[in-house]
Amino acid sequence: MSEADKAAYTLRAKQEKGGGSMPGKMDCTGQLLSERRDKTLDLLERRRTEQDTLVLSLPPGKDVVLEKFYFLDIQSLCEVRDNDEARFLPCELAVVEYSLTGGISASYHCFIDPGPIPTGYRYLAKQKSEESHQIPVDAFELAEHNYQKILRSLETFVKPNSLGECPPLFVKRAIAEKVEWCLMWLSSKAGVEGKLTRVYEMEGLIMALNAHLDAGAKMDFFEAQHLLDTTIYDYENCCSWHAERDCKFCSLGTVSVYSYVLSDCLCEKYGVAPTRNHLPSRPPPSSLRAAADHQRGLSILLLPERPTSAPLWEG
Repeated sequence: MSEADKAAYTLRAKQEKGGGSMPGKMDCTGQLLSERRDKTLDLLERRRTEQDTLVLSLPPGKDVVLEKFYFLDIQSLCEVRDNDEARFLPCELAVVEYSLTGGISASYHCFIDPGPIPTGYRYLAKQKSEESHQIPVDAFELAEHNYQKILRSLETFVKPNSLGECPPLFVKRAIAEKVEWCLMWLSSKAGVEGKLTRVYEMEGLIMALNAHLDAGAKMDFFEAQHLLDTTIYDYENCCSWHAERDCKFCSLGTVSVYSYVLSDCLCEKYGVAPTRNHLPSRPPPSSLRAAADHQRGLSILLLPERPTSAPLWEG
């Protein structure tokens, strides 16, 4: 190797060692290193922007109690990996309309035909079904296969504004990626461009509403996450199909829990008297046991279980 060639290699090595990269250098997928971005950091930045947008969009003061929010959950038969990208097989969907002043005012619920299970994933799908939602992996008579009907029903339910823009849908951070993918899948299967493009974090909504009247009333993400992970309301307001099977892994039950958590945490703060649309209807208890959240002193009342009954809201 000539001295000139050695010098070129030495210069290149120094540039790369110093954190730079040669123009035109690509990674193993053929993407230019100069254009490669950290997907995790990009996602965190997007979530921060969404949170800021949410905070700024809330009506002032106690007017926020009239604001309508939409909580969404989607069940999937299993997760499918395709070239290191996650794909899903949606099989159930539910969304509720909620406000602090009225609690749950409406709901939409349906089962979805996820289509054929990819080769090699049938066992995982059956295992997840048996261990959680119990939805059959195929030939489910209640599964809706008219995807355009599902999408249009969902978009109509969330009441787009005069410009045709849909409000954000709130989900737990843990399933945000799945929900975003499933909504795009639903649009693709329906053959139309979907309007449900904003998926915000449920934890962020709790944090924003908690601090809305008092900026000093700080709650961090993990406290909000802890509240949503409660098991106190398991089996409350599940769809009739899941209720018959005594199964708590129900999308309608999940979004109802989100509503109960917000009501329990925030109604008193906003001077709202809870109704049966805010919290589960139960017989008058002989005694109450309070389970305090030691970090912030937020409490959730543990009441005796009510008799099994049909869901209060079911689309």
